[in-house]
Amino acid sequence: MARPIVYGPAGSTYVWSARLALAEKGVAHDLVDVPFGANREAPHLARHPFAKVPAFEHDGFALYETQAILRYIDEGFPSAPLQPTDLHQFARMNQIIGIVDAYAWPSIAAGILFNRMLAPRLGLPVDEAAVAGALPRARLCLSEFARLMGDQAFRQMLARFYREQRGQRASFGDLRSLAERAGKRNETTTKGHERRWPGGGAATGSSSQRSAFLRSTRHFTVFAMPRAEPTRLAPLSLSP
Repeated sequence: MARPIVYGPAGSTYVWSARLALAEKGVAHDLVDVPFGANREAPHLARHPFAKVPAFEHDGFALYETQAILRYIDEGFPSAPLQPTDLHQFARMNQIIGIVDAYAWPSIAAGILFNRMLAPRLGLPVDEAAVAGALPRARLCLSEFARLMGDQAFRQMLARFYREQRGQRASFGDLRSLAERAGKRNETTTKGHERRWPGGGAATGSSSQRSAFLRSTRHFTVFAMPRAEPTRLAPLSLSP
């Protein structure tokens, strides 16, 4: 059986979603890097006519759309199931994925994180109007995550995130989604599925943690990017 191929920029959170799912399944794979911008050009448009990432190929079968790719990986490789079997948990997983895609990513990632993390690192101007415009929807998203997962679990997720921002390490078993888990940086190699954490050791996790994996993988690379130099920006309050 041929190794799966993931097409897209190595730094994309959606590319990492597919790669982390393959790594969690223990499936060796290849990454064909598509630099940012090249996704709007041939030959990538032949893989994804909507010019998004990632695209995916396995045994001659081509696929795009991250959720479809994740579900293909989960159903196509039998080890370590990534989705809950309980009906309510399964429905909640899909609900939160939908919230992230439709509401959280445009506000939190595109509106706030891009301007506060990426733009300064790339030497681009910070669009404070875009940040201010994204804040109400971002606050609503966080409020809904807290309501859906329970306030205590949500605060624990945030605490883990802030510990990661300060450089403290956590194990793969600490991976949590916006539903109920937050985690640490993954050091998957550019080619293959090796997962080596700082300090060595294999990644581990309980079945309940694996069942939440589809809910978690989409968000980690924003947190795992190299830290930007400090910038003098106005503080934000995301409290609802």
